[in-house]
Amino acid sequence: MQTNHRRIHDPRQLTAVFNRYQLKMNYENSKHQKPNLK
Repeated sequence: MQTNHRRIHDPRQLTAVFNRYQLKMNYENSKHQKPNLK
């Protein structure tokens, strides 16, 4: 049987993944916005 705790993600790990995703999105957005500012 699978253990239940495997389904629960480590909050710190989730936060790290989320932060990385946010940074990536912010970087993409800033890249796209710069040409539009001209």
